[in-house]
Amino acid sequence: MAAIDPWYLSNLVCPRGHQSLRFNNDRLSCPLNHEYPVVEGVPVMLLSEGSQTMHVAKSSLERARGEKLPDQRAPELYLECLGVDDDQKTGIAELSCDPNSEIDPVVGIRQNHPQIFRLSCLLLWDRDPEE
Repeated sequence: MAAIDPWYLSNLVCPRGHQSLRFNNDRLSCPLNHEYPVVEGVPVMLLSEGSQTMHVAKSSLERARGEKLPDQRAPELYLECLGVDDDQKTGIAELSCDPNSEIDPVVGIRQNHPQIFRLSCLLLWDRDPEE
């Protein structure tokens, strides 16, 4: 059974019922029985009943539920949940295997391909929160 930082239990509430949360069997749940998976100590509290505006949110939900297999190039990096193309995912996987690299592979790709991340940020900041 994975552990969770107690900070989450003190500071997060259920996004559906706005109730306090408890941790049990790798899941957070509220008194109304809403459940959220905890993956490697991180709660995944995306609401599945709402339509996702970004494909990475859908991929993150599927991976957290075990419905989506990890990208085998580097399963520990959750490549399928990143908003980058396949060539960039390959680059991230390669950087993660480089014993001489002292930089996080996602940060390394960001430095080498800043236009992609700028575009992603612009799309997020330009989005109407009511959409």
